[in-house]
Amino acid sequence: MDYNILILTDHSTHTLENSVYALASTLAAHPKVNSVDIASRGIPENALFFDGKTDAVLSVIPAVPRLTYARALQLYETSSTEAELVDYDFIFLRLPPPIPAKLFHALPEIIPEDHILNEPSGIIRTSSKTFLLEVADLCPPIRLIKKKSDVSEFLSVHGSIVLKPSFGYAGQGIVKLTQEYAEHASGQRMFHRPFFKQWSPPYLAMQFLKKVTEGDKRTLVANGQIIGSALRKPKAGQWMCNVALGGIAAHAIADEDEQRIAERLVQEVGKLGIVLFGFDTLMSDDGHRVLSEINTMSVGGLKQIRDTQDKSVLKRIVSELVAHLDTIWYGG
Repeated sequence: MDYNILILTDHSTHTLENSVYALASTLAAHPKVNSVDIASRGIPENALFFDGKTDAVLSVIPAVPRLTYARALQLYETSSTEAELVDYDFIFLRLPPPIPAKLFHALPEIIPEDHILNEPSGIIRTSSKTFLLEVADLCPPIRLIKKKSDVSEFLSVHGSIVLKPSFGYAGQGIVKLTQEYAEHASGQRMFHRPFFKQWSPPYLAMQFLKKVTEGDKRTLVANGQIIGSALRKPKAGQWMCNVALGGIAAHAIADEDEQRIAERLVQEVGKLGIVLFGFDTLMSDDGHRVLSEINTMSVGGLKQIRDTQDKSVLKRIVSELVAHLDTIWYGG
């Protein structure tokens, strides 16, 4: 079977370094793949489809060899063609958050959900920070925060904590709380009283780890296999390791702690239809890597891993994804 695959994305959020295009080209070059098309939410003609009307005609571009963001922009302008969802055997989701609820609920009505990577219901379930409560033993001390007294209790035990919005992404809304003040990733501080006047629970609270400056390691997993890792260190004077905030990525290898975390997460998210995911770890105060984030929607880190390691990472991901498609198509 030669598969016809549709990638759903949003080029209006992309940059020159976005990895979806290189991944699409590599996927299209696989001998078991007949075609790969890309449909963007950023194209006005696709508005109805991305609003959940999945029987609408799509404007798509082909994943040509060595496709880049710049080349994709040209194709969106000059070489788009019309297609329908029923033209494809599988869908690959590479949409940025927030979750497009109407689309995610509508897609499985047209195509079997296990033909969508990752499955929309699994993305919805795992995209909430509260999912980490289901694997709390892999994480630093964590707690669901619903009211101010929850914060006081957690702070009294751990001294400094980090609050993460339930459906936050890209580091948005994350706040460090000490006994005296609240500090945003930008370094801006405020006292507790003004912070609690504007906060918006629920949050997931984690103990603030003293060794956070040793870096946030992103590890990618495809079809149950670790593909690679990259270590992201924060900018001097900051505690957030986000590359977008000035952090630096370096080569890394998943250690024994992260291999154990990966094995557990493969079991937990795999049963939810998650085939490709990334997870982040921080160094605990006792020197072990612990889970801090799971990313199952617009899985990032591929470029950092590719840039700091060998270039075969794309082929390894594609090989694992196609192996999964075979399992779905032929039964496993």
